[in-house]
Amino acid sequence: MNGRPSGVFGWIVLSVAVVALAMGAGYLYVMRSGALTRVDSLERAVVVFASHAEDGAEVAQVVALVSDDGRTVRLVDPRQSVTIPGTSFSELGDAYPFGGGKAVAAALAGEAAPGGYVDVPEAVWVAMLSRSAGGAGGAGGAGAGAGVRVVLPKAMDVFDGTRLVSFSEGTQSVVAADVPALLRGAAYLETAERMRVVTAVGEASIAALAGSGAAAATSAGGRVGSGGVAAASVRTDLTAEAYMRLITALASR
Repeated sequence: MNGRPSGVFGWIVLSVAVVALAMGAGYLYVMRSGALTRVDSLERAVVVFASHAEDGAEVAQVVALVSDDGRTVRLVDPRQSVTIPGTSFSELGDAYPFGGGKAVAAALAGEAAPGGYVDVPEAVWVAMLSRSAGGAGGAGGAGAGAGVRVVLPKAMDVFDGTRLVSFSEGTQSVVAADVPALLRGAAYLETAERMRVVTAVGEASIAALAGSGAAAATSAGGRVGSGGVAAASVRTDLTAEAYMRLITALASR
């Protein structure tokens, strides 16, 4: 009888130790898998602007690698070949349906030092471009018609899922609402011509993101801020502080 209480106590201690080890292992797994990871310092950020493709899937249409000081912005071809684990898809833009901006950043992981991602879905992207154009046009949103300046090698008629959008040949300004349709049509251009369009849209999009200030952004810890874009949010794994440092750096370019 004298030995029984100590035996029970020993089992309790052993059980607690096992649970603690299991919890510790689980925590390390979650951290390594990224579920609890929030990036506060980085060497670069992958900024992704997505919209719906012809087949209805939302894909990465503009992908930019941005240095932490915002001075270097490199636009990446969204049709470049990458490995997307567990799928037969092999173009960078097609990684988006399998995890959004995080999946696109992962597909680029071998290209440069790892960092965080900023994911701008279509509705937020169009709203940003609209606000940016409106701001540039002065009071009353007169500049909303200014849009994104692009040069097209030929005229295009593109069905955006609800309406037919026509683009003329040559230099023109495309309103924000028509940018997704523009990129649908540009997908059929030769690589050099397509990338000229993607670059023009990308530069305008980065400028719009920079001008959004503390645009509503959702990270693992909740909203980064409020302001720039209503009723939608940018998704990111950056902390609030890191996100705002990136936006401030882009705005100072």
